Amino acid sequence: MFKKSSFLTIQAFIITCLISCYAFAACPAGDINKDCIVNIEDLEILAWQWLSDGTSPANLDQQGKVDLADLAILSKNWLRHNQPLAINEFMAANSSFIKDPQGQYEDWIEIHNFSDQPIDLAGMYLTDDLTTPSKSMIPVGFGDATIVPAGGFLILWADNDPTDGPTHLAFKLSASGESIALFDTGLNLIDAIENYPLQNPDDSFGRLPDGLGDWQTFPANSEKGPTPAAPNDQLTADRNIIISEIMYHPSSQNDLEEYVELFNKGNAPVSLLGWKFNNGITFTFGDVTIPAKSYLVIAADQNAFTAKYPAVTNYVAGWFGHLANSGENLKLINASGGIIDELQYCDEAQWSKRILGPDDYGHRGWLYSDAHDGLGKSLELINPNLPNESGSNWQAGAVDQGTPGSQNSSWLNNTAPIIAKVKQAPIIPNSTENVIITAKIIDEQTSVLAVILYYRLDQSVYAIDSYPEFDPAEYSTITMYDDGDHNDAAAGDGIYAAAIPPFADGDIVEYFIEASDNQGNIRTMPAACDIDGIDQQVANHLYQVDDSYDPDTIQQGGEMPVFYLIMTEAESARLAYIGSHDPDRYSNAVMNGTFIGIDGTDTNIRFNVGIRNRGEGTRRQPPNNYRVRFNHNDQFRGVSKINLNSKYTTIP
Repeated sequence: MFKKSSFLTIQAFIITCLISCYAFAACPAGDINKDCIVNIEDLEILAWQWLSDGTSPANLDQQGKVDLADLAILSKNWLRHNQPLAINEFMAANSSFIKDPQGQYEDWIEIHNFSDQPIDLAGMYLTDDLTTPSKSMIPVGFGDATIVPAGGFLILWADNDPTDGPTHLAFKLSASGESIALFDTGLNLIDAIENYPLQNPDDSFGRLPDGLGDWQTFPANSEKGPTPAAPNDQLTADRNIIISEIMYHPSSQNDLEEYVELFNKGNAPVSLLGWKFNNGITFTFGDVTIPAKSYLVIAADQNAFTAKYPAVTNYVAGWFGHLANSGENLKLINASGGIIDELQYCDEAQWSKRILGPDDYGHRGWLYSDAHDGLGKSLELINPNLPNESGSNWQAGAVDQGTPGSQNSSWLNNTAPIIAKVKQAPIIPNSTENVIITAKIIDEQTSVLAVILYYRLDQSVYAIDSYPEFDPAEYSTITMYDDGDHNDAAAGDGIYAAAIPPFADGDIVEYFIEASDNQGNIRTMPAACDIDGIDQQVANHLYQVDDSYDPDTIQQGGEMPVFYLIMTEAESARLAYIGSHDPDRYSNAVMNGTFIGIDGTDTNIRFNVGIRNRGEGTRRQPPNNYRVRFNHNDQFRGVSKINLNSKYTTIP
């Protein structure tokens, strides 16, 4: 017979494990008394049958005697309820892996139903705080949207925005670690993972085998990567299929010569039977397979493609629609309806190179290189190991008419880190405020060496025949950190941040970001511009300090919108000169600037917009009218350009 003091020792062990162990198994295997919940009654039975032989119901592992191994099984399932559901996988730092139905990279939680009957989650609860089990209720009345199929999976989006739909939760996940729990409609615990460890960007954490196995990391860049809405023991072969080349504006101007190329970057063949493009172009795949490390071309028209590329045999053809020359949102969906790759390419901004254009009535302005926009080149993915949604990872190919069905001419497997999602806060600072700059940094080797923020006070002066030149001595530098202590979101989530110190009222500040890896690869954002064949870091992000701006009074619904156009003094003065001289006033030379729009509901900022004078008779004297052109993949209120009437403001 077991002594009471020993029983208390076992209780203490259980309590200690509940505090320090973070995993609960999927089935209530510790349910000794068969009441479908693992609780103190089961613990008492195990304690009184301690060291009994293998016939005891407390011998949970059916091995030897009732011992610590059985106690471990019971502790892992402590307070588990009888619902055949499990938290099976989650991603707490979804930066570029999978988008929700609204097109956003949000954290997600996968629920697995390991029974042979569908289960509706309606009325059940998810939480990231075990002391608040009712934090987010799955809403009732949404039919199949909240049902987990028999033996299947359901993805719930932890984005703290339940207004997006019934599968969106009222909390976000922390990459630095916290808890996740699932409760039934009566707030009985079904499953939980407590105090999960630090999560790396785009890695998931899940059970293997599904529902009842130990928790482990599924790295994003591996064959055993994240498997949202699929078994964790399934190789993520589907997600190895990526869009790798686009011929969207053939030099012949014949849309039938357009094509899109797919690349299988994995080590296993992938069947595309039942896959489809359903955005940008419409095409459904038949029984075709892409071998490992191989390519498949989807051509607009078979006859046009074979006539132009007779040596290419790895293709399918016959889509509906055409690719827009200014940019398109392509969406590739597998046979299960999952979005495998979504890409919004563009002919401007990061997707192209900014150049100082030719003389236009005595003045030169900024243009975008268009070698892949009607001049014979295709748009090629550079590094398949980095996100292909970033324009920084694409460029015009070196081969005329493209490289369909074979390795891209731009191909590299080790490139500089991607710099994405650059944000500035506040958008309009006053003279007492630091300006926090944040950016998402992604590298294929996770070997980011340094992220540096360069900034300077604009002191440029306009001269008619002078154009900007980069002088690093004019810039101050600050190291950006991802440690959770420098205004970045959380340590290790890939978000780097630094603070630019206050400047005086009216000052214009220019900045850019530089990221490098351990192999000596360096990238800047914005990218350097081409000035007569020489790269110069001269068309950067800009903001202006404004002590007159009061966000509490200017953003009142229903009032007239307020627009800010921010340029360096040299470029602002050039526009003024163009608008007050003949024949200069006919020049359409474009200046680099920042646009800020305040319309009573929110404040929007767009960097690297193009600003030029506009009009005909109104060009002769100031104040000048302006045309502001937004990059095609970063429009303002759904438009690519707006005209600002500065001269006759009473005219609608």
